Amino acid sequence: MDTSPRRSDSRSASSPLPQGERLAPRLRLLAASRERPGALDGAWWPRSSDLAAEAPSLLAAIWAARDSKPLHMTYDPGIWDSHPARVYVDGHRVKAGWFSTDDPHQVTVALANGTRLILVVLPSDLDAEQASWALERSIERDNVLSPGELLTLSRQAGRDDEPQR
Repeated sequence: MDTSPRRSDSRSASSPLPQGERLAPRLRLLAASRERPGALDGAWWPRSSDLAAEAPSLLAAIWAARDSKPLHMTYDPGIWDSHPARVYVDGHRVKAGWFSTDDPHQVTVALANGTRLILVVLPSDLDAEQASWALERSIERDNVLSPGELLTLSRQAGRDDEPQR
């Protein structure tokens, strides 16, 4: 599912783009359902490693797609240049927290409706063909790959005709 962002408010931790608009996040989400058929709910390909700048548009897009306010976001600080404790979206404060895991390329977003989304975070400098491959694989109903496994295979996508899944 492609998503479009809500506008973030002026209290956001990032500086706005010219004319106050944010770029839509490069994001794929599974259609809303009660059960996650695979290991992931989607993938996010941020444009930079500045989480404070990138998170508002991600959270706004999730809010719009799932029609539920994001309440909390967790991430691994190892891949980000900034480590916000809160992010503002449409005047709503989203708590943010970090943890170190075996799989740093993951972000989890808890929504007000009780849904917990798990997204693979693709490196901002990933080749477009590789990122496209990973974005599409992340929402396949039979995907059982972890974020790290998906990222590893995506890096092969640009070199092989069809990476093994």
